[in-house]
Amino acid sequence: MSQIQISKVSERGEHSWGLTLVDDQQSPLLTSETPMSKGVALTVAKTLKHKGADSPILQNTPDATGRPVWVIDKDSVDRLTKFSLIKETQFKILGKIDKGPRHFSEIEEALKNVQDHLRKAEIEWNPPEADPAHGEKTTDLTPEVAVPGS
Repeated sequence: MSQIQISKVSERGEHSWGLTLVDDQQSPLLTSETPMSKGVALTVAKTLKHKGADSPILQNTPDATGRPVWVIDKDSVDRLTKFSLIKETQFKILGKIDKGPRHFSEIEEALKNVQDHLRKAEIEWNPPEADPAHGEKTTDLTPEVAVPGS
């Protein structure tokens, strides 16, 4: 199962957490570029999961309508992309892209693959104890009740 993994990426105090989207084989597809606090990292992960999968992909300029979009810099040799709802960090696309000159179409295809994995991704903390809600999740004894008719 695809995962958005939140893990410690540096030892810079509070701003030391990053995100990585991995596929079913744990191969990285997308990673954040800037370390964030735990709360911001969780908000960014939720934004990607719920809004990033269905947002259009544009080249160079954000959409004037204000809708959420992925923006790929056509001159980026680092395969960096921005998501318009997230100001805290850019993302690096790590998917399979041929070596050599990077064309917008290659990066767009890799980003579409990222979007496919975001649709089914679960948010996971590494280590699980880093999750601010870990205590509540492990001590909650409330029985799960199925929704009638499901």
